[in-house]
Amino acid sequence: MCEGIYHGNGVRGRPNEAFTCIQSAKSTAPQHTHGHPQVKQILGNVLSTWRHVDEQLLDLAVWAKVDARR
Repeated sequence: MCEGIYHGNGVRGRPNEAFTCIQSAKSTAPQHTHGHPQVKQILGNVLSTWRHVDEQLLDLAVWAKVDARR
């Protein structure tokens, strides 16, 4: 499920899946995930597409140093 995220595909139209995969990557390899440019890009995309941004998404965006302002 998450392989597509690391290769830059499989994210469009599936923000919930992208969010879940980044959460999983954070728990597995936090330092690698934190500094990965695709993580920042994907989280930015998820933030801009989700209608109701919840606390978990905002926490993940802050942790990854993604601008969560919309």
